[in-house]
Amino acid sequence: MQAAQIGAQALIARERGAASDKANQAQLNASVARDQASAGAREVLATAQGADLRFSAERQAYAKAGQAFLLEQYLAQLTEGLGNAKLLILDHRLGGDNAPTIDLRSFTPPADPTAPRKAVQ
Repeated sequence: MQAAQIGAQALIARERGAASDKANQAQLNASVARDQASAGAREVLATAQGADLRFSAERQAYAKAGQAFLLEQYLAQLTEGLGNAKLLILDHRLGGDNAPTIDLRSFTPPADPTAPRKAVQ
């Protein structure tokens, strides 16, 4: 009788331990999921705050410099776009009518936000 009681108590203790392990694992998984969600939210918030700060700075720069700021932005974007391009720079003094060139007229010029827009039909 006593052996059966000890065996039953051991089985109960083992099952309580297993249940406790499962509860701890579930708490750990929930904590990890919460921490990952919190970190993701903070990253999104930081990205949004950075974009807001950049927009405010660009708006102030445009208010102070106007078209010069737009031209600077255009040239910066053009430089970034052509940064990895394989270019051959030729001296205009070489002469000849068939010299290869980069025609910048095909690139989109900077937009003037104060210019009236055409109605879309």
